[in-house]
Amino acid sequence: MRTKHVAFLALILLLPWLSACTESEAWMSPVILGGGGGGGGGVVCDDCSGTVGAAWHMESTAIEGGDPCGCTDNASKTVTVSGATLEGAQKNDGNYSLLVNATNEYASLPITSADIYDSAQGSLEFHVYLDTTTGNNDIFEAYGDANDYMRFRITATGIYYNHTSNGTLVTFTKNPSSENFCTDDVWCHVQLKWDIAAGLTDSDCPGHEMMFRTCPDNVCSDEDWYGEADSEDGTAFGTEPTIIAIGENQIGSEVVDGYYVDTFRISTSTSGLGF
Repeated sequence: MRTKHVAFLALILLLPWLSACTESEAWMSPVILGGGGGGGGGVVCDDCSGTVGAAWHMESTAIEGGDPCGCTDNASKTVTVSGATLEGAQKNDGNYSLLVNATNEYASLPITSADIYDSAQGSLEFHVYLDTTTGNNDIFEAYGDANDYMRFRITATGIYYNHTSNGTLVTFTKNPSSENFCTDDVWCHVQLKWDIAAGLTDSDCPGHEMMFRTCPDNVCSDEDWYGEADSEDGTAFGTEPTIIAIGENQIGSEVVDGYYVDTFRISTSTSGLGF
């Protein structure tokens, strides 16, 4: 009996520590599915009932399939994968990530409304594992037409955020020597947010309309946000995107030296992903 009493007391003392260490992060937006749809019974999945427009964990080309599972709001439930492959060699969560290993390899999701991607305001995040940071990699695009698109790329000379509205290009770059630049063979958490009409109002982004941060080892802090000068402010797109893609299949001039991507989410709110 003495052994049982000691074990019970130890469990009671551990309970506060256990509850503090098992809280889910806000940006995960999880919902427990009881069965059917998504990933099946008892699976923790993303929730697109709010401002989250799409979430994909690269577990299968069915965006709501796999464990963990994603979701979409007014978009195709199936991702088109061309050339790129789902691989298990590297993954941020689940069993697979998307390997984009050459030019003209991509995964795309047709979108049917601004509920998925709004050029005026929104946020997105993904995790990327680079084979080499001295190479050149186009990672994400939202494409309306040749004059209206957003692109994010990591190259030998820096991290680039391109925003082209009505043919006018706005771009800003984070130098490779900057603190918290994505490094080789480590999962890097990338987050972007923009508010073209009103400007970002949160305390870590004063005076900016578009910002991003890169977080090696998936560890982010408010000091990591990087933005453009006020003189480079953008304008809303004339044509809203009808496709979002990892890799590139619309803009052209694709450059890919090899990377894995996992855990992609996009929202129509600057705070919709919890950052």
